[in-house]
Amino acid sequence: MTQKGTPTVILLAKAPLKASVGAVVTQFIYKNGCKICSHDQWVDHKKQSYFVRLEWDFPGGDVTPEDVRQAFEAEVALPHEMNWDMWFGQEPVRIAVFVTKEMAHLYELLMHCISGLWNAEVALVISNHPDLEAETRRFGVAFHHTPVNANVTISVHGEWVLTQRIGSLSA
Repeated sequence: MTQKGTPTVILLAKAPLKASVGAVVTQFIYKNGCKICSHDQWVDHKKQSYFVRLEWDFPGGDVTPEDVRQAFEAEVALPHEMNWDMWFGQEPVRIAVFVTKEMAHLYELLMHCISGLWNAEVALVISNHPDLEAETRRFGVAFHHTPVNANVTISVHGEWVLTQRIGSLSA
């Protein structure tokens, strides 16, 4: 994430795993004179899939978001069979965070957002333990305790919590 006020582009993408797909994505940014602010990528070897979250500074000038979208689609997405989405602007990203009992990790996330180091807002904290509820609410963040049992997987339960709670949070 970048500091508040810095116009950026955020890309989320998935593609079939092929040699150099990651290099093609980053090369697109560099050849357009931009610099990468944040870059996370991972591979699912079982499904032979490549995933990336990439944030870079917005070129500005005469370049419009539509120009960037069209160029990315033509030069990167179509040739690499990529499913992707792209966001532009300075609005903070609203995130939900799953935590257990580790207060230090939650504090670090909150401080990065509050200080402006990340252009993000923690909108909801979800935990399988109630221990951090008071600390979370002290920062004005909604908290949802969701005990996990053997009959409900974390992914299924987490998906339910997100669909029930995120939509009800005020902007």
